[in-house]
Amino acid sequence: MKALTSHEEEYPRSYWANTSSNTVVRNMIDMADDSVKSELENLIDGGTVEKPIHEDITYGEVYESMDNLWNFMFFTGYFKKISERMGEDDTRYLTLALPNREVRYIFREKIMTWFDQKMKARDLTRLHTAFVNKDTQTLEEELTDILYETISSFDESENYYHGLVAGLLSGMKGYRTKYNRESGKGRCDLFVKPVSAEKRRLLWNLKRQEK
Repeated sequence: MKALTSHEEEYPRSYWANTSSNTVVRNMIDMADDSVKSELENLIDGGTVEKPIHEDITYGEVYESMDNLWNFMFFTGYFKKISERMGEDDTRYLTLALPNREVRYIFREKIMTWFDQKMKARDLTRLHTAFVNKDTQTLEEELTDILYETISSFDESENYYHGLVAGLLSGMKGYRTKYNRESGKGRCDLFVKPVSAEKRRLLWNLKRQEK
């Protein structure tokens, strides 16, 4: 083990995240519908969910339903019990939360990775065409669909959306996207420069709207 000198500092690192494949978290995200994704975001944000608990589930039954997967993840330590109650049908219901910062980190990193992979697999042709043609209605529809599928409660800063849109436009054929580049006496959030001088240059400024 390396000895620390007087000017070096050692910070705690996530042990579980670095020693486990956490395949079950990815499988849960793959199986999740919009309702489950909303529940996962709520958990990451420090909230709770209530789920029926069955202690007689076998490993072979884990992926047969989302309820089974919630159960499996509770019994393997991914969730902690906050409270419990008995339903009218004698089903035991537990209120669950993430147990600590380390598991919250695992969930957030896995979910963000899944979002990124989903974005790479998406056909952005309609979005790019609308952008070049200044078709604001189609552009709004495409961006709205993407944001509903990807953003979470953590994604509230204006810079996040600058980066998101820059990523969406970075694959446009015949164009190069630059981000926060100074020009003259100011700068634009996004500068989409055509490879050919005959095409129109595109400048974007994105602003956060307060409600």
